[in-house]
Amino acid sequence: MLLPSTKDAPIKLEVPIIFTPRVIKKYQETIKFDFNGLYTIDVAVTGEGIPMQLELVDPDQAVVDFGIVSVGADITRTVSLVNKSKQPVTFTLAPNNADQFKKCCLSLTPDKEVTLKPREVVPVEVRYTPKNRMPNFDLDIMLNIKDNESR
Repeated sequence: MLLPSTKDAPIKLEVPIIFTPRVIKKYQETIKFDFNGLYTIDVAVTGEGIPMQLELVDPDQAVVDFGIVSVGADITRTVSLVNKSKQPVTFTLAPNNADQFKKCCLSLTPDKEVTLKPREVVPVEVRYTPKNRMPNFDLDIMLNIKDNESR
């Protein structure tokens, strides 16, 4: 933001610096600001690329098996995700194939964006309510990380 200069208020300029690490490591850079060739100021900028570690609390829960379920039953299985990263992680959960997920009478909670702080745990409920007899199925749930990749 540029403000007009007066005797009481100097000119102020905010310079946004966007940090997008590509490698997991510590970064340190020096940015030189040149003011009309009169003088320069060196500003040290540091940051760290960290791994995103959003994981299942129990890795054995990577597959949710409902077993044999009667028509009209309502079965819910809960798996828990934990954020083992140093920073909060914002994500959404969504079926890989939403139409097939719905045809199989499955629903997912939470079904909106979630932000997990470091070491925080969120329970994820997968609900199965078959309306008629269903053949065996195998469906994937995607973890869509905000401003990042899906997995």
